[in-house]
Amino acid sequence: FVAFLGVHVSLRKKTGSGTGAMLVLVSGVSALCVSHWLFCALRWGYVINDLGETPAFLLTFWKGGYTMYGAILGGMLGAFIFAKVRKLNAASAMDSLMPGAALMIAAGRFGEHFTLQGRGTYVVNEALSMIPFVSQNEWGETQVPVYVYEGLVAATALIVMLVMLRRKAPAGRAAETGLTIISAAQVMLDSWRGDELIRFGFVRLNMICAAVTLLGLMILRVMRAVKADGKANLWTVLRVVLLFLGAGAVLVVEFGLDGKMGIMTDNTLLYAIQAAAVTMMGAVVLIDGKKVK
Repeated sequence: FVAFLGVHVSLRKKTGSGTGAMLVLVSGVSALCVSHWLFCALRWGYVINDLGETPAFLLTFWKGGYTMYGAILGGMLGAFIFAKVRKLNAASAMDSLMPGAALMIAAGRFGEHFTLQGRGTYVVNEALSMIPFVSQNEWGETQVPVYVYEGLVAATALIVMLVMLRRKAPAGRAAETGLTIISAAQVMLDSWRGDELIRFGFVRLNMICAAVTLLGLMILRVMRAVKADGKANLWTVLRVVLLFLGAGAVLVVEFGLDGKMGIMTDNTLLYAIQAAAVTMMGAVVLIDGKKVK
């Protein structure tokens, strides 16, 4: 499905089915490698000492050990290199790749229902005892099915990108929008997860990668807007400030959720602040203030 969608979008953008198939292949291999190697780099002690593996684990992809953003950024890196080698428009290559990537993320997230991963806090209210409100774990306990929300976010990003491509948005805009939607939501949703994740203290790897991705997208769009306008304006400065304020608010919320604050202990309020912060972060990335080609 991922390969088909990538080729289909490539055909619509007149790059040819052969080029589209090669783009999917190169990007897929790059995503696989970077995702696995990033996991190894961050959890090498665990791989060697706990799993008893050898350095050959770097090439044993079938044994698992992957990171979501390693796959996303690895796939984008593969698409960028492929576009440069084949002398294609890199932004158009990203547009061809990202809908398939969003479909893959959605399928993977919904598939976590069968792996008993992607669950969050426990739910005791029997009135909510059904998906998408709760999901049962292996002991019959009910938890928030975070994987459902992550899958719905990816599916939403997919629909938005396909609509933008159908309306012939400027090259790269669809990919930027889809990646912004996924990244902004992941900053919040990853903090909901209660399963085993790569983390640094109480901050998860995916949260950091999502925030860095938003910053990269912001820099790209600000540079484009400044180039089109010939100078920076008030919104250029304000959107950067708001992005960092949003990231700071998320960090404060994480302190609160981790019990490191003596105030604002109501998790409902903290989650509301978190949701508002990530919504603002996504909005300031996507709103250029004026139409930029």
